Amino acid sequence: MLLICGALLIGVWLPRTLGASQPGLKTTEPFDHMAVLDEDGMYTLFWNFNSTHITFEAHVQTKGWVGLGISGNGNMFPGDVALGWVTDHGQVHFADRHTTDHRMPLVDTSQDWFLLHAEETSAGTVLKMVRKLQTCDAADDIDIHNGTNRVIYAFGSDDPQNDRSILYHGATRGTKSLFLLNPDKGGGKIPETKIKHFDFLNLNFMVPNDTTTYLCRAFIMPPIVRACYHTRKREACAPHLVVQV
Repeated sequence: MLLICGALLIGVWLPRTLGASQPGLKTTEPFDHMAVLDEDGMYTLFWNFNSTHITFEAHVQTKGWVGLGISGNGNMFPGDVALGWVTDHGQVHFADRHTTDHRMPLVDTSQDWFLLHAEETSAGTVLKMVRKLQTCDAADDIDIHNGTNRVIYAFGSDDPQNDRSILYHGATRGTKSLFLLNPDKGGGKIPETKIKHFDFLNLNFMVPNDTTTYLCRAFIMPPIVRACYHTRKREACAPHLVVQV
């Protein structure tokens, strides 16, 4: 039996791969993967990886501080972050930090994000950094693994006065779910002869003019060999969907 109810649908974004580039941005080396993290296109992330390490290069449209990190739950805290900036005089500040609350990220006792390059350009700030996939810092770090990684980011408009006076980011922050270590996941094509297509329709249902409406309906699944389903939903009138099989 298939039960379809109104609820939350979480998406995972598949990044560009194989010689990734972005018009107007010049990277310090060729990168195989990239993603634009924010809707306004102000934060572009490039990365390469091997069996032990991952290298990130962030290009951000700001002359202030830049933060990048990994979160276990998709929220801004608790998170494992790297944060840095380049002053107007060319001095570079960078540290491996962690977030615990609505306050300035704390500096880790064990520094496991390492800065490779930092500069201010006419387009903003560039930070290039590397870290191990598994740092062994269980207290403050979060491992990067196969499957979905929740990347968090933030940036400020001004350089901090010092390492202890990083101002709040305001609205210039967010999170994006990415396949960092298997970015080509989902790129292959399944032969159409192996695809079975079923439509489950709620006929003659008028969506009420309410802020939230929950509708549950059970459907009898046609007999198939394996109980493994991929469900798609596109109607604009019902953008939130949970499927239980």
